[in-house]
Amino acid sequence: MRTLTAPDGRLAVDRPSARGRWIWTVSGLVTVAALSVPVALLITRGANNGNGQVVSAVPTRTVTVAATVTSLSVVSYGSPIQVTTGPVRQVTVRESINYAPGDSAPPAVTDQVSNGRLTLAAPACPTAGCSVGFTVTVPSSVAVTADSDGGAITVANAAGASLNSGGGSVQASNINGPLTISADGGGITVSRVTSPIGTNLDSGGGPIDVSQIDGPLTVSGEGGGITAAGISSPTGTNLDSGGGPITAAGIDGPLSVTGEGGSITVNGLTGDLQADTGGGPFSGQAIAAGKALLNTDGGSAGLTLSTAPAYVFVGTGGGPATLTFAGAPTTVTVNTDGGSATLNVPSGPYSVTADSDGGSQTVDVLTAPGAHRSLAVSSGGGPLDIAPR
Repeated sequence: MRTLTAPDGRLAVDRPSARGRWIWTVSGLVTVAALSVPVALLITRGANNGNGQVVSAVPTRTVTVAATVTSLSVVSYGSPIQVTTGPVRQVTVRESINYAPGDSAPPAVTDQVSNGRLTLAAPACPTAGCSVGFTVTVPSSVAVTADSDGGAITVANAAGASLNSGGGSVQASNINGPLTISADGGGITVSRVTSPIGTNLDSGGGPIDVSQIDGPLTVSGEGGGITAAGISSPTGTNLDSGGGPITAAGIDGPLSVTGEGGSITVNGLTGDLQADTGGGPFSGQAIAAGKALLNTDGGSAGLTLSTAPAYVFVGTGGGPATLTFAGAPTTVTVNTDGGSATLNVPSGPYSVTADSDGGSQTVDVLTAPGAHRSLAVSSGGGPLDIAPR
């Protein structure tokens, strides 16, 4: 292995006579000292396995970058990317190169540091059909941008991240900063994110599992199922599955959830609720909401409120509705369009408007015209029952 020295502040090397670039063996290790002048640091490497066959080794080579790095950008062209942090001052990069049979040499991999940003790439790969897997260890203060074009991405303990897998799975954990993920059909698993700016996840159809988020959360499944738990956001949590099932538990703050035909289950909410299943069933338990708006478009609706809400609206479009209140609500409106309507409320009095349109009807709570609290229930022919809790 050749030795790099920089007595005058620049990299000094014994240049080989052919093609003016470094050629190292697969197990090579290069350590680059931090430069004292404010210029970009660029390392270009190549290798040859000697028989023109596909090269795939982990690690192919390891590089340690001593220059100060505050952010990281990685492009892998289809191979996996893994970024983690450690009690380190320098960035360590392990590369695994894959290239087509018949190529005389693998693609050149570049590691460039400019203004604190480390960029890892292989510029020839988009046209040559090669890929480079990266395993990177960075200090915890580093923000990460990664684009894998189908490869899996794993990022932990970063100071924010923007991740695009192009179809591969994505895992992100212990992120202290804004997080954006696009998976184009791959699954997404996220846990322990703190960001006042927000967390934005779009799986493009893959399943999403997100937990322990502190800050605004927006999730789009485009047909994939969504599981969200332990979310705390004063400004709101927004979940849209595009047709997949949604399960939300332990949500602190306003919740907006759209199923587009998928089922929605909410267990434990402190904050206002706005839900539209688009035809799927809805089940809500332990809902402490000042306001709850629910549409199911034919799906069933089951809602248990643990507080005394100011306003509740439920429209089922033909599905049955069952509402249970721990505290006396101020205003409740229920329209089932043929489905059964059942309300269990604390003792009144209530101003009650009940219309079963020919269906059976029972009102067994204390009523008083002009009462401060009101119940308006229309079942459109289905059975109607208002009873004390």
